[in-house]
Amino acid sequence: MDISPQALGVGSGIAASTLLWWLLRGKVEEANPDMPPSFPAAYLTPVAKVSKLCVYPVKSCHRIEVDSTDVFKRGLLYDRCWVIIDKTGSFCNQRKQPTMAKIQPELTFLEDGQVQLSLNAPDMSKLTLPQPPEDAQTTLVKVWAISGEGVDMGEEASQWVSQFLGLDGCRLYYMAPRHRARVLKQDHQWDDITRHGEETSFSDWSPVLMASEASLELLNSKLDTALPMERFRPNVVVSGCLPHAEDSWEAVRVGDEVILRGLKACGRCRMTRVHPEQGCVTGEEPISTLKKYRLHETVYNCPKDSRFGSYPLFGYNFSVLKSGSINVGDTLYIQS
Repeated sequence: MDISPQALGVGSGIAASTLLWWLLRGKVEEANPDMPPSFPAAYLTPVAKVSKLCVYPVKSCHRIEVDSTDVFKRGLLYDRCWVIIDKTGSFCNQRKQPTMAKIQPELTFLEDGQVQLSLNAPDMSKLTLPQPPEDAQTTLVKVWAISGEGVDMGEEASQWVSQFLGLDGCRLYYMAPRHRARVLKQDHQWDDITRHGEETSFSDWSPVLMASEASLELLNSKLDTALPMERFRPNVVVSGCLPHAEDSWEAVRVGDEVILRGLKACGRCRMTRVHPEQGCVTGEEPISTLKKYRLHETVYNCPKDSRFGSYPLFGYNFSVLKSGSINVGDTLYIQS
């Protein structure tokens, strides 16, 4: 079954692959005493609804919009499980290579539960890659301050991404469910808000990024030209709440099963200036306007926190307290 931008098809159609993730990763362990409850019945007050779900299989490349997906400790199923590393060992991203936005991933789930990644891009032939064997050698791959395990996807993948990006020596790495994830506690500057057991794949930091339609509407009311939510690359988009209400949710149940713990607001960089379809920088917005009302010290009326720098805030980072399935249309609940 092919998974394209129109339909990822997670759910019953990929039961074998989902089960593989579930068995290998397991449900999230019960929380520490200072953590929010990890049982659904504790969350009864509705606050919003899921209006869009997005998976980004290859870090910094194009999204796949889905109607439903499974959520695990490290994030949405196959979200940011692949990453491109340059010859210096640094991860590639749209901050420096905005054309990455034009790399369109597809996922094909096979009868044996394996998944194939395909990459499409302008003026390039389609590249299809099987999952590496289970005994493939792993290496530590670093994204920002945190490292996790990954498997090199081989020479054909290396040549393809290097040619498209115009960068010699790039490699494509894959983090399988059996590989060691990136542990949030390893980023010591945020040690005060992370908890043991919280992890992610190759995302910038947290396993789930959420943003509300109302937050975007407020921003667009201040802009000459409205911008789409795709500029901010959230996993979960919600509707039916006030602007930036997502910032206030200490923990939230999504649908019947999944429980997310709020960590911190997401500081936004120049990557939001990249057109999500054209793969080019299109001026100073939205950063210029966001800085007028969404700097950390302004939002929270507090002294400047050097960890946020001069990055304005949009969207909120969450970890996963309880795994399960989520769907477009699901209601979000907080504790009463």
